[in-house]
Amino acid sequence: MKALYVFAPVIAAMAAVAIPTAPSHHPRPDIEALGQLVGEWQTDTVGGVSARSSCAWTAWRLAVLCEQRIDGLPGTPTALNFFTADAAGTGFALYVLSRSGSVITPIAIVMNGAEWRYGGSSQASDGRWYRTVNDFRNPDSYTWRQETSLDGKQWTAGPHGRSRRIR
Repeated sequence: MKALYVFAPVIAAMAAVAIPTAPSHHPRPDIEALGQLVGEWQTDTVGGVSARSSCAWTAWRLAVLCEQRIDGLPGTPTALNFFTADAAGTGFALYVLSRSGSVITPIAIVMNGAEWRYGGSSQASDGRWYRTVNDFRNPDSYTWRQETSLDGKQWTAGPHGRSRRIR
């Protein structure tokens, strides 16, 4: 019981300190572009598969974290998608955790206005390149398409659809 009395003032002092939800001056003002993702999104069903994502800023507004549930696949897979500044501090990156304990490798995001491209910078084990293109021209929905390439230069559109903001 004595230990509780010793720690109670410390806990009370910690609780009294306000934790800001966003820094007043971010070193990368362009990080605000990631805010387009904030909200809850539902994709079209394509090939029997759809996804629902819930995205929010981290407490210090340094990244957007999206929890994603994929419906239409065995076991209803989930993923955590983490959008933030890249290590060089000049661009952006996506980190995907699709299974607990899996290796997380940054995927470069190239933003050209409302169009975001991610992936496609290296050849996959099957000899192809893969990337995703999102178009954010509409604030309440975005189109997406997956693309493949045999040479990393000429791209062929594959599955595609729309995600709608539901919250």
